[in-house]
Formats: sequence, structure tokens, C-alpha cells
Amino acid sequence: MNSKKMKIIRRRAKTILAQWLKSLVPETEREKITEKNIFSLMPNQTHFVFQNQIQLSAWSYKWVIKQLKKNPDLTFNQLDDIIKNTNMSSHKVW
Repeated sequence: MNSKKMKIIRRRAKTILAQWLKSLVPETEREKITEKNIFSLMPNQTHFVFQNQIQLSAWSYKWVIKQLKKNPDLTFNQLDDIIKNTNMSSHKVW
């Protein structure tokens, strides 16, 4: 992908992650979250194992970038709806 577009996507991903983190904490803590310190506040684990496969965790920096590559116009609310509409029953269980 074009490096200029990727730069825009990376910035947008940080903004979306900051919004996500702010949605998780009480109002008194929200002002402490900025785009500069989101990586220190996010979980370290970016992947998980499901049925002997390594899956990318939702709301990790890489996951948000991957979703924005598919559709650069996505907002925080749209990504949140994607997560809420996805359930584990859609995976095949053997």
C-alpha cells in the first residue's frame, strides 16, 4: 500500500484506539488518555490461540490497521459494531 495512505491509516488507528480506551474507563480517567500514551495503556497480548490457531486480538493496533486497510472510512462506532456482531459461533467447531 502507498506509504502516504499508510501514514494516514496509522494516525487514524491511534485516534480510534484512544477513543476505545476512553470508552472503557470512567469519566475522571478519560482526560489522562492521549494518542501518545495509548501503547503503554493497552494490553501487551496481541494474539490468542483458538482451535490450535493463532488469531489476532480485536482492538489491537494491528487489528485496527487491518480493518482500516479494508475500509479507510471506518469510525470507532462502526468498528465497535463489527466486534459486537461477530460471535464465536460463526467459527466451525469440529
